[in-house]
Amino acid sequence: MASEDSLDFSPPYRPLPNSTAAFWLRYQPAEQESFDDVVALLHRVMPKGKGLYVAQRQLDGQRVVEVLFCSQARYRVTSMCSRDKWARKGAQGQVVGITWPSLRQTREVFIADCLDQLRRIPKEHSLGSLKEFLFGLDASLDRESERMARLRKSPTTRVYRHSPGVYKYPFTVYKGQPRRSPPEDSFTTMKAIPP
Repeated sequence: MASEDSLDFSPPYRPLPNSTAAFWLRYQPAEQESFDDVVALLHRVMPKGKGLYVAQRQLDGQRVVEVLFCSQARYRVTSMCSRDKWARKGAQGQVVGITWPSLRQTREVFIADCLDQLRRIPKEHSLGSLKEFLFGLDASLDRESERMARLRKSPTTRVYRHSPGVYKYPFTVYKGQPRRSPPEDSFTTMKAIPP
């Protein structure tokens, strides 16, 4: 992304992703909303465990707040820019644009492009430093890789539903191990699942 014009904040013509872990969101605050009010609002709206970089600037004579957000978890685009959600949390302004990684673009490449643009944008106020944001992103990626490593090593718990009856039997399936039926005497200790 060489220039700001390359970021598409217009209504999306490409299909929305099911979920993504990085966004560049543009919020237009109301006249009475200060930068501190917007920051407090973001902490209420955005999920916990996030990397957040916020910068206020002038765009076409309007005051806008640029929000770069990344998370260990993935969130739906429609959820992040839902007017009802922002209004419930006390927003007086509105989300006027959002962009996210394109197909086959990694979160890291998307964030690097966004950070490159944010470095060159003249800002009135900002929250957090780009260095802290990158440090938080690295920590998030480390936690994610550790979580995936634990998942690969641990067995998967599956639920067996006996087809003719209404009982469930949880048992552990290890990789490469065929499914097996529950022992006959196990049904004596099971509770019935209500129909």
